[in-house]
Amino acid sequence: MRRTVVLVGAAVLALAPNLVASAAPSSPEERAAALARPGIVFISVTWHGWVRDKRTGEVFGGTAGYEVKTACTGAIVTPDGHIATASHCVHTGPLGGGGALIASAVADLTKVGRVKDEAKAQRDLAEHGQAEGASPDSPIERAIQVERAEVKGSEQVRDIAPATVVDLVAPEDGDIAVLKVPREHLPAVPVRADQTPVGTPILAIGYPGSTSGAVDPSLEPSSKNGQISAKRTQQGRPFYEFSAAATHGMSGGPVVDMDGGIVGLVSQGSPGETQSFNLAASAQTLAEVLQGKEITAAIGDHDRDYRTGLDKYFEGDYDSAVEYFDAVLAGSPGHQQAAEYRKLAADKGGKPGGAPTLLIVFAFLCAGIAIATATAGTAVLLTRRKRLAAASVPALVFTPTPSGGIPVPAQGFPVTPSGGMPVPALGFPVTPAGGFASGPGLSAPPVTPGGGFAPSVPASEATTDKVTRHDVLPVVLGGQPQHHGQADAQEAERRDVPLGQHQPDQQAEAGRTEVQPGTPLAGHPGPDQPHDGNHAQQGGEGEGR
Repeated sequence: MRRTVVLVGAAVLALAPNLVASAAPSSPEERAAALARPGIVFISVTWHGWVRDKRTGEVFGGTAGYEVKTACTGAIVTPDGHIATASHCVHTGPLGGGGALIASAVADLTKVGRVKDEAKAQRDLAEHGQAEGASPDSPIERAIQVERAEVKGSEQVRDIAPATVVDLVAPEDGDIAVLKVPREHLPAVPVRADQTPVGTPILAIGYPGSTSGAVDPSLEPSSKNGQISAKRTQQGRPFYEFSAAATHGMSGGPVVDMDGGIVGLVSQGSPGETQSFNLAASAQTLAEVLQGKEITAAIGDHDRDYRTGLDKYFEGDYDSAVEYFDAVLAGSPGHQQAAEYRKLAADKGGKPGGAPTLLIVFAFLCAGIAIATATAGTAVLLTRRKRLAAASVPALVFTPTPSGGIPVPAQGFPVTPSGGMPVPALGFPVTPAGGFASGPGLSAPPVTPGGGFAPSVPASEATTDKVTRHDVLPVVLGGQPQHHGQADAQEAERRDVPLGQHQPDQQAEAGRTEVQPGTPLAGHPGPDQPHDGNHAQQGGEGEGR
């Protein structure tokens, strides 16, 4: 019996792994990257202006001025198009676009032999010069574009949208900026506004500028793992020191925890530091900037469906995963990652409306337990019945009669004085006349159909065919996915471009010469002029705080 139960249980358990074989993430970092990836965007800024040395009045840039393009990373923090990034990515001062124009002027002066030490010349012009527009002291021109990958049918395209600055704090005063693009139903990344403990594992996500020259153009960001190394402050603002590698181009990209929540934004590195040493502007500062503009950072219904779908996928519940990803695509049709994971779940057998895999496994386990229990019960019942049958047949021992006649089986029956048939001794007193005594508590033994007496079975060996029933609680595998939102309407300013194709800048004016700086953005902390870089050309850019 035990062998039967063990074999049945082993067979059921052997089937279970095949049924629940899941696509569990290889590491917590894989899951964190999958959670945050949909909200990562590429930010490019085109700067145009001249550089004037205030000591001599000399203006550099000729008649056309300098035009420089810089690149950064951002994270969508609301479904209606608010994007968080580092302010030095869009700031007009020496630590932002103004510094990029100054670097172009220094490169020109180096070419004609007027500068020997470029680093020193850069510092001098940053201190005694300024970047400006066509007229003295006017702001430089700035055009911001945000790019993200979308799916349209079976193709992946670039969605390129113009962005404006909603608000910012200067690079030396918190290094946070909030942008806005004319889009809706975008995938967003949650903002973690509480303090993050030292030692927390993190991912720094962004677009390293160095990779663009080594590989084909792509909108797939890099994820660098590390941890929060220390808490720092700069001008009283909180920053995090983290150990993940981050390079130019990743500025403004989110630093996320293992739940895919933003704990900070990549801000700057340390000059001359050979080890991984970078600073992230705290998400607490981001929360303050958003609150100041009455912007609520929150994910949408399709984001919650996406996160639940990921959980179902990693658990191996591919039917539920397909349903949740379908709900995501209903609310955010261009959601690239939802489309990718839906395909993965479908390739593993996931079907919308199918029975959840875990429920199937549970049913198999219950069936196996029921079979094992029934087998064991049957074996016990048959064994007990055999024992009872053996006990109910008395042993026949024949003894000769006094007259030598046919022997009478000695079954424990007393013989009457007259030598008649023995009377069965069943515990009933016999009257002098040979009959059975009657009285309170006494009853005649049962009679078999043939007229004999049925043997009495002790109560301790009584059996029953009753089967005990155990109620099983229903298993709840999660709520139904929510279906919210409609397809994103086509915007007039949307440009869908096939991935991998170079797009000329349509905002550049004729006659401008493009001078690429040695490094797009300085990216390092340094003194900033208090009156520089606080001019908003687009949107409601705030003063440095």
